[in-house]
Amino acid sequence: MESHKSCSGHPLEVKKGTLVRTLKDYEAYKVEVSEAKSKLESLRDTEDKHEFRKAKEILDEATAVLEFTRKRLAGYATDLDVYIRDSILPLLDTPNVPPMCKVYVKEAREHLDRLVTNHPEVEFKFATEAS
Repeated sequence: MESHKSCSGHPLEVKKGTLVRTLKDYEAYKVEVSEAKSKLESLRDTEDKHEFRKAKEILDEATAVLEFTRKRLAGYATDLDVYIRDSILPLLDTPNVPPMCKVYVKEAREHLDRLVTNHPEVEFKFATEAS
């Protein structure tokens, strides 16, 4: 790592930000799918077949977006974890490491832990040991 005062714009910050943003999107899509399932279930016995079909289309679309986001999230998590292991951990004890980089590593690991704990369906496994 360069000897600048922060990690601003550094790949670690970018990768962490991508994971955080995608995790937030994933959680929102999970809610959207749940709501779409509830709506479809409430329309199951309706006479309005058009409304039922439209609700089914919305559920199918939300489910597809959720699956796509799940795969992206797993990839981003793996990319961040491997980057920390291979590029950051070897440098953490060197004299010119900005203190913020250690903070970013801690934050990144907290988000990865949250992913593993709250969303096991994402199928992410740590390449590094969580602190």
